[in-house]
Amino acid sequence: MYSYSNGGRLARRILSCALLVAGSTSAPALAQAISDPTGDFIPSFTGPKNGDLDLTRIEATFDGAKFRLDATTAAAIGTTPTGL
Repeated sequence: MYSYSNGGRLARRILSCALLVAGSTSAPALAQAISDPTGDFIPSFTGPKNGDLDLTRIEATFDGAKFRLDATTAAAIGTTPTGL
């Protein structure tokens, strides 16, 4: 399982993205997208390293009331039979 305590770069990027959006509440619907290289799984992740578990783009939007997190994966979701 992926955990922020593992020091994962992706978790830091998602958190940074959410904080950037939260800090700019004066601009509703502000979006901040972050790209993530394909295949950069952290060494402590012991699950399958397939494209549907690999985020390549993350975007956070805050509309003044709620956050929306969108992500793009390296392959179609659900293509790993033993996926999370």
